[in-house]
Amino acid sequence: MAVAALFASPLLFIFTTIVFNDHLMIALLSLATIFAHRSLCAVRKTGAPTRHDMLATGLLLGLAILAKYVAALFAVALVLVAVLRREYRPIFRTPI
Repeated sequence: MAVAALFASPLLFIFTTIVFNDHLMIALLSLATIFAHRSLCAVRKTGAPTRHDMLATGLLLGLAILAKYVAALFAVALVLVAVLRREYRPIFRTPI
């Protein structure tokens, strides 16, 4: 059902016909999002982030910012999530 909805969507044709010049930034931010999610889930479960997930998030986010500076908005969004959500605030107490 989901595959049929995807192929019926006009967005599929837009994203497959236009060449995006930000492909490196999009790929790096996608990977950074995966590691940031894993890290935030670890903070919620155990109270402390996993070291390798935090380092991977920082590395990938830094490379995405080097690819295009607009990626810095993602870093601002991650900080805002950690500040505004009470269960993620222990992330600031944990040095890497």
